[in-house]
Amino acid sequence: MEIRELLKKDHEKVKELLEKMSSGKLQEDALKTTFDEFKVALTSHSKAEEKVVYAKLKKEKEEETQEAGIEGEIEHGLVDQLLQVMARSRSKGSTRWEAYLKVIKDLLEHHIKEEESTVFTQLGEHFDATALQKMGEEMEQEKNKVMKAAA
Repeated sequence: MEIRELLKKDHEKVKELLEKMSSGKLQEDALKTTFDEFKVALTSHSKAEEKVVYAKLKKEKEEETQEAGIEGEIEHGLVDQLLQVMARSRSKGSTRWEAYLKVIKDLLEHHIKEEESTVFTQLGEHFDATALQKMGEEMEQEKNKVMKAAA
């Protein structure tokens, strides 16, 4: 699968899980299960994307493209910090936990919107179809490695 298709698919999954957690309809056990699924999906996506996509963007000559890779990594780092705090919380669904969820949702919505416009365009400008396909395959492999390590 081409890298942009894979990223879009992952983004849809993350948004779906965020909506499910934000709905207020889940009991604490279901919320914990959904959060655990969200954390694995997001972490595997982020780590793979950093290794496959952002690393390549940072090697490009154009400063704006390098900056996109760096900015993506910074945003991933912020989200990862929030995920760690949320994971340690004993009371999923508490007011504080819900506040963290809102912040993480806002950060991810911004990140996804920017990535699907700016980064997708940069990928198309700097890499040919073969390279984009190979990046997709590499990302799938990296995601699988992270998911196996998390299991």
